[in-house]
Amino acid sequence: MSNAELSRRAGMDKGAITRYLKGENQPGSNAIAKMAEALNVRPGWLIGGEGDIDELLIVEIFTNMNAEERAKLMSMAKAIKEGLI
Repeated sequence: MSNAELSRRAGMDKGAITRYLKGENQPGSNAIAKMAEALNVRPGWLIGGEGDIDELLIVEIFTNMNAEERAKLMSMAKAIKEGLI
C-alpha cells in the first residue's frame, strides 16, 4: 500500500505518514490507532509485531472518556485486580 493510500484510509496527512515511516517523527496513540485500523491490524502489532493485550487501544478508549466514565472504569479495574469480579 502506498503512503498516499494509507493516508487516505487513515484520514491522515500524507506527509505525517511519510515522516513516521522514515523515523523522523514518532506517532502518538491516536495516529497509531488510525493507521492500524486502516491496515486492519492491531495497534500492538503495528508497533512491535506482537501484543495480545492491546494497551494502546485501552489508552485510546480511556483518553476519550469523560471524568465520570474514567472513575467507573478505574473502580472496575481495581475490583478485577483484587479478584472481586
